[in-house]
Amino acid sequence: MQNLNYQEMTWDLVWKNDQEKSSYSLNEWRDERADDKVGYFVQSGLTFKAGERVLDAGCGDGSILFALRKHFDISIVGADFSEEALLNASKNSIRNGCSLESYKADTRHLPFPENSIDKIFSLGVVEHLPDPENAVKELARCLKPNGVLVLMTPNKFSFGRIDRLVKTFLGTWKFGHQDEFSVNELSAMAIHAGLTIQKVEAVKRKRFKNDSTAFKFIYIFDSLLCAFNSHFGFYSYVFATKTEMNQGL
Repeated sequence: MQNLNYQEMTWDLVWKNDQEKSSYSLNEWRDERADDKVGYFVQSGLTFKAGERVLDAGCGDGSILFALRKHFDISIVGADFSEEALLNASKNSIRNGCSLESYKADTRHLPFPENSIDKIFSLGVVEHLPDPENAVKELARCLKPNGVLVLMTPNKFSFGRIDRLVKTFLGTWKFGHQDEFSVNELSAMAIHAGLTIQKVEAVKRKRFKNDSTAFKFIYIFDSLLCAFNSHFGFYSYVFATKTEMNQGL
């Protein structure tokens, strides 16, 4: 519980800074990045039927869900353990003119029945937990048969990992506990949770206008390396599904 409280306080501080121009949580940049991710999902062949219930587990300010809702007639659900994140999500719900069903919850203990969610996203979340495998199992529990889970974490094979390690050593890292996972490691978690892999990909981070100097260098170095090895890229993505035969595993 002490670790969870530490993580809650860490992320409350992150989400409180949503008006600072260099902030991770500034609305303008969050919207831009959310639109970019939705474009990637569509490009990857992910589709949404009208009325589907879509969960973002570790939703933060809900920007991914609101970006999806602009294009698809879906019911959006967010869960996060940070009160400040959910407060920002509530503000964004008003700003975007659409309702969000939101819950204060740990991704490892979600308040949803088994087989109840059509699509689940968990983007940049499980790497902050000491037991990410348990979080993936919980996401799999909530997913409907034939539903799709999209997992994303920072990639182990990226200069982003070096940046994080240096900042942790210097005491300037703002995001608490973090690990990085290769696409193979993330896939193994999904398979161990009883899911079937649809797609895995190491994805290079797009450049954005508010990027720090560190991100600019990460982009350059990752671009050079991913040209020679497909395992390099800033993000590890896994798309997995829960088939009928997965149930009960």
